Amino acid sequence: MAAIPLLEETSGGPAGAMVSGLAGLAREADPAHVEILANNRPERKLAIYPASAGFDLVEELDYLCARTIEPNIFFNPRFLAPAMPRLEDREVRLAVIRDGDDYRNRLRLLVPFSV
Repeated sequence: MAAIPLLEETSGGPAGAMVSGLAGLAREADPAHVEILANNRPERKLAIYPASAGFDLVEELDYLCARTIEPNIFFNPRFLAPAMPRLEDREVRLAVIRDGDDYRNRLRLLVPFSV
């Protein structure tokens, strides 16, 4: 994939603990939560891309759309990728969640949004 994310955060990273501490939400770890973190599941990464990156994500979006419970035409890459850069007066971003590592990963979630 050639798209470069604007922002990338890894699950279980230090930023989450730092933000919760600054917000006053720091608390003792729940034993069930510690067990989940200690599991050998692949890391999840949240990445924020510009709208134009939709063209670089077409292959992964095709794979994801082929495995949905109920297809949504608006998330189909043949509709979504060309539409993203053309939305007027909006700065659209794509939030993407992947799991895996740098060599083998899979797209799990894609959410277009604007602020």
